[in-house]
Amino acid sequence: MNDFQNAYETAKMQKWHRVTKTMEEAQAQHEAGKHVVMVEALAYCPYTDAAMGTMPHIMEAFNTQEEAQAYINKNFEEFGACEAVDMFIYPRPVIERKARYIPEDFDDIPF
Repeated sequence: MNDFQNAYETAKMQKWHRVTKTMEEAQAQHEAGKHVVMVEALAYCPYTDAAMGTMPHIMEAFNTQEEAQAYINKNFEEFGACEAVDMFIYPRPVIERKARYIPEDFDDIPF
């Protein structure tokens, strides 16, 4: 590995430490009865400027779901212009997915 690769790998480890810390803080606020507004934004390596995926950030915590949703409605466009990928209230709702059809034979494929 060269120095840039080492720096990138170090930054990825640091990123995951920060992500874990952020999510633990969001969980603690949620357990305290708050509605936590978070933004998922692009993350870059501080050493190489290479893209490293996305990273969650806590924006603000509110007492009610309505206040949190109003904050998102008011500020989403502004944060969207700043490389924000998503803005949501923690925890995200679980989406149940329907079972996929998996054909048993190539002749069963419907096209």
